[in-house]
This record gives sequence, C-alpha cells and structure tokens, in this order.
Amino acid sequence: MTGSSTKPSNHMPQLDSLRGLAVASVVYYHWTPEQYHGGLPLWGGVPLFFVLSGFLISSILLECRAFGRPWYSLRSFYMRRILRIIPLVYLVLFCGYFLRVNGMQDTFVWNITFLTNVYVFLQQRWIGCTGHLWSLAVEEQFYLIWPAIVLWVRPNRLLHSFCGLCFVGFVSLFVSTLVFSNYKMVGVLLPGNLLPLGLGSLLALRRLHPRLIAILTQVSIGALPAFALTTAIISCKFQLPCIFEVSYCCMVVSFFWLVSRASYGFKGVVGYILTLRCLTYLGRISYGIYVLHNFGDFQVGVFCKKILGVSPGALTGTEMLYIKSCATLFGAIASWHVLEFNVNSLKRFFPYR
Repeated sequence: MTGSSTKPSNHMPQLDSLRGLAVASVVYYHWTPEQYHGGLPLWGGVPLFFVLSGFLISSILLECRAFGRPWYSLRSFYMRRILRIIPLVYLVLFCGYFLRVNGMQDTFVWNITFLTNVYVFLQQRWIGCTGHLWSLAVEEQFYLIWPAIVLWVRPNRLLHSFCGLCFVGFVSLFVSTLVFSNYKMVGVLLPGNLLPLGLGSLLALRRLHPRLIAILTQVSIGALPAFALTTAIISCKFQLPCIFEVSYCCMVVSFFWLVSRASYGFKGVVGYILTLRCLTYLGRISYGIYVLHNFGDFQVGVFCKKILGVSPGALTGTEMLYIKSCATLFGAIASWHVLEFNVNSLKRFFPYR
C-alpha cells in the first residue's frame, strides 16, 4: 500500500472514491444510532473532506501562480466556486424556506450567508435539518482568506505560509478547547478545522518540495496505529486529558497519508476498490448527497402522506432508512445531471489562464 510513487495525473479518480466513502460514513453516522457505529468515529468523513478540499484547491491556486495574473486568477477562482457551491444549496434553502421545513425560516439568513457554524456555536445546539451545513460554511470562510495568501505570498515564503497554516490549525485545536471550555460546539468554528485544511494544502506543495512532502507522507502513516489506540481508549470511556484532540490529530494526519497515496493511485485490492465505477460515481454526486441527506425525515414524511397515505410513524426503522436512502440518492443523481453538471459547464467562461 505504500509502494513507489509516480507523477499523478490531472484527474485522480481514487480521490472521487474517497469522497464517496467520506459522504457514506457521514450519512451513516447521522442516520443510525450510536450503538450501530461499532465504536468508529464515522463523523471523520468531514475532516477527510477538508483534507481533500485543501489539497485540490491549493493545487489549483499554485498552478495559477505560474500564470502571473493573481487578480484574474482570483476572480476566476471565486466565480468557479460560486458556480459549484451556490446553485444547489441555495435551491434547497429557498425551497425549505417557502415550504417551512423544520425551522429553516429561523436560520435562513445564517445559512445563505454561510454562517451556519457561527449560529450553531452561539446556540450550542444543532439546528435541525440544516445543521450539517456548518462544514460548508467552514470551507467558504476558508476560501475568503487562503486564495489571496497563496496567490500573493512571496515565493521564498510559500512553504512557511503552508506550514504556518498547519501550525495555527494545530494550536487552535487545543487552545479553542481551553478558551471555550464551557462550550461543547467549538469544533464547528473555522480555527478548529484549519488543521485538516492546512495538511491538505501542504500536500499540494509536493511538486515544489517533493522530497519534504514524500518524507512527511511516509512519517504520517505512523498516525494510523496511534489513531486506532486513541479511538479504543475513547470507546472504553477512559477519561484522559485532551484525548479527543489527540485522536483527532492522529486521524487527520493519517488522512494526509491516505489522500497522498490515493492521488498517485493505490495498487492491489485497495486500488481495485477505489476504482470501482459505483464508488467513483458516488464521489461525483457526493455534494448533492451531503446537502440533501439531512432532509431525509421531510422526504419520508412527504412520501408516506402523499404516496402511501400513512403516517411516518407506521414505518419501521429499516423501512425509513431505505426510503431516506433512495430519496437522497435519487435526489443527488437528479441534482448532478440536471443542475450541477450543466451549471459547472459555465466554468468555461472563467478560465484560470
């Protein structure tokens, strides 16, 4: 699994599969009781998304530096991000607002301004079916700061900036917990998520600093047994200082290795699994799945009342899970082929070069 590396191609299909696995783990985490999680931190699909996002976005920005027109590249970057993110999430938010879905009117302004994570922190609770949009808010807030740094920082300061982002993320993870010791939702804020975003961004430097990144990738595999050990400690309910933060760091560092290896391409059985068409397609529609999946209860309610003519309470847990899965999957497929794919084609009007 840690065989020799070759130069990666522009399209990295195994990263699509990682997205598919990440969204599947998050959906399973949200839809099933904790006793069915097997002691695994299935919410870890979100930091995996962050590592992937940091890597891909920073890779694009680094390529834009070579074009020598930072303002042009910045404009293209934001327009392409708007085309990718805004249409689906705004369609869902506006439909939810007018259909009065589960308190979406109360949080509408926070959601459309990508401040969902701030609202969740201030309320110290999840906010119904839009609570999962906190992670999307974190990414959008990251995009406000990081592109300008990558495009304008001096070449001799580039590595320092990327390492500095990782350092700030690492320190923030522990400092935020101490400063906001009475707040349990501090992890939804941007500073607490800079470590996975920073590590993914650091990985994007491998063409400029191949030896350094190769060493870090090999070293990061050591985080896997440490992550397994800390996860076992947490599952056994042992109370150790900062054990959750340490486990989180180990998990994110292991994702650094995972994304690095998948970008070059795993071989053998792992490589075969990560190139399955069903899995790569799941990754392709993962954005739609993530945005839509938390509205599963609303979908079940509409299906039961309008189609079956029964109350949702008459269904078993397995039946509800099946209906939610089908509704979310079909919704994501329709979103990709009808909305996202066609809107993404408009990116051709905003080239980076």
